[in-house]
Amino acid sequence: MTRTDGDDSARQAAAHALQLFWENVNEYGVPMDELIEEEAEIRGQYERILRVAPGDVAGATGLTLLALGKLRAHIGDELDEEHQEDYGSPFAGLRSDEAGHALAGAVVRDARRALDLDPANALAAFALGYALEWAGDTGAALTAYRDALRIDPYDSAALARLSALEGGERAHPEARLPLHHSSGFYTLEMTHLVGHSGSTNGWAWLLTDLTEVKELAEEHLQAWERERGASLEEQFWLSVYRPAHPAQHVDLREAIRGARTIDWSLTPIPALTGPPLPAGQPIRLNGEVLFYGETAFTDLPMDDDW
Repeated sequence: MTRTDGDDSARQAAAHALQLFWENVNEYGVPMDELIEEEAEIRGQYERILRVAPGDVAGATGLTLLALGKLRAHIGDELDEEHQEDYGSPFAGLRSDEAGHALAGAVVRDARRALDLDPANALAAFALGYALEWAGDTGAALTAYRDALRIDPYDSAALARLSALEGGERAHPEARLPLHHSSGFYTLEMTHLVGHSGSTNGWAWLLTDLTEVKELAEEHLQAWERERGASLEEQFWLSVYRPAHPAQHVDLREAIRGARTIDWSLTPIPALTGPPLPAGQPIRLNGEVLFYGETAFTDLPMDDDW
């Protein structure tokens, strides 16, 4: 896998703009004709990153997700299709939709570039499968979905697509299987389920610095505590992801002590192994797209079908 140090600030600026674009498409249903300028600016940011550092994995992954967002927006705008995680039959595809074919082709191109740089890129593998399936190349789509599940066996959408294309139900994976992402990272989730429709309040982070993770958990603890008792379900989890290891999850509720503090001595957390996730790189984990840094939720449904 090719890696370059690149410019972390440029990566993170592009990633922040990409996150807003992705949320506008997938959570708010903003039509693509209202996002043309934003998409062009984001593409320009990533293309500048890749001109300076052609082997930048974060840049190639960002372009892949941007292309996938455009395809998603087109599907919503032109075909009025809803594609959820548990759809039970194969896509009809874009057989007579020239614009859709072109957009799917862009996803395929960008995803293959990302996979050339990082063959263990779960986001690019799933995007490749999705675009190939829409374009009608079922055999290649099956291969890509299998690759996505090889990297992350808990990708529920990849599992659903394989089941649909193969015409049978695939068994859900057993617990504690290793994940094969190429980088190590932490996720911190401090959320409350506030509605039966899946509405969520709180924060989630994707980071590589354990000191920063601990500081954020303590900084947001008081606000998170205020929601306790008023929510249907709560999450306060720190998860550790290391290449070729099962994920390790720590329930930080058990470490809250006294005046709303966290006793970290009660929660031993392993150090990351392998190269850390590049700053600004979005990932696909357990069937969800996660963005580097912070994601805030305010009565938004959790996106669990991508």
